Formats: sequence, structure tokens, C-alpha cells
Amino acid sequence: MDLACAEVIRIRRDLGLIGIILPSNYFNTLDDMEKMRPLLEAANTYGCHIMLHPGLKVGEEPPARPSDHMQYRLSALDLQNSAAQIALTVILSDMLDAYPRVTFQVVNLGGTLPFIFERLESIARHRNPDAPFPTKRLRRIWYDCASLGPRALEAAVKLFGADRIMLGSDYPIFKDDPYAHALAPAELSPQDIQQIAWKTALDLVKHLETLRQNK
Repeated sequence: MDLACAEVIRIRRDLGLIGIILPSNYFNTLDDMEKMRPLLEAANTYGCHIMLHPGLKVGEEPPARPSDHMQYRLSALDLQNSAAQIALTVILSDMLDAYPRVTFQVVNLGGTLPFIFERLESIARHRNPDAPFPTKRLRRIWYDCASLGPRALEAAVKLFGADRIMLGSDYPIFKDDPYAHALAPAELSPQDIQQIAWKTALDLVKHLETLRQNK
């Protein structure tokens, strides 16, 4: 952990790189996230972008593989659920407030969240009426649309806003042109298409550079 903390300081302060990628299994639960506090503190020093990408913890054994249709069950269903679990940890913990100079990115449009957030709100409304589901906090995370199509992108824009979504490809695992395959066919305004195509990423990079310069 000490080496990881020193490295995130080095890449921000000395190299000027925008951030790091962390395996998402470190953020599956609030208890898992607690172990990452030192690294999050270091990332907060100069401002840092953290992509939470599906991956195992160091030394963690991979889960048992399904007995059939592994490519669909793992690479689509399980992966999308995993991304949603990570976003849930981010918004239900204190991460967004305790580390205000860190920007968090959840891949694949936040997993299943654009399609189940209303159910999450209903669960809270009926079972925890004094603690509504914090849907608005989802807009404090950044997302990419890697390997997903126009219908999913439309749903995500309605929930998160185009200013929180970046074009993504998953290349070379997926070889589709992400602009032609996902963004151009989406029923979005020209402004939203341009926002996702390049402006969200540019705005994010400018924000991170401001944080780095104003440490």
C-alpha cells in the first residue's frame, strides 16, 4: 500500500498523468473500500481520476465459472451487475465527500443502474421511507459507454446526463467503431452527442489539471 500511495503521488505531481485504474473488487462492499482509504487519501492530494474497472483483488481467486454460456453470463450479465455494485458503493459511502479532489469513473454506463434505479428508489420508498435512495449522487460519478449500444446510451443520458458520459470502445476486445455503433444512432440531441464524443473527457481533463495546479 505504501508503494501504491507513493506511485499515485508521483504520476500526478511529477508525470502529470490524469489518474489510475483500480480493480473494482476493492469496492464491492463498504468493508472492501475501507482497506483502500490510504490510497484514496494519496489520490486526493493532487487530484486524481480513478477508473474502477472489473478486476480481482491482489491474490484473490477468481469465482467459479458457470457451466454454460460463459461468455454471456460472465462478460455481460455478471460484469454489468458488478459495475452497478461498484457505483452503489461509491454513492452510499462517504467517498465523494471525503475525497473531493478525486473523480471516479465506473465503466459500461454504470452497469444495470440506468435500468433499475427506479426499483432502487421504490425499495427505499417502501422499506426505508426516511432514507430515500440518493439517485442524484449518481451524477457525481463519470461513466463510459464502452461496448454498449444506442438504446443503453439513451437510458444512461436520461439518468446521468451527457456531461457525465464519455465515449468508450473496449478495443481491442470489441472492434466496433463506438461512434458509429453507439453514439451516432442514439436518439440524442446534437449537443449531447458532441458532449459524449469529446467534451466530457476534455472538461474532465481540464478539471483535473486545475486540481493539480492548485494543490
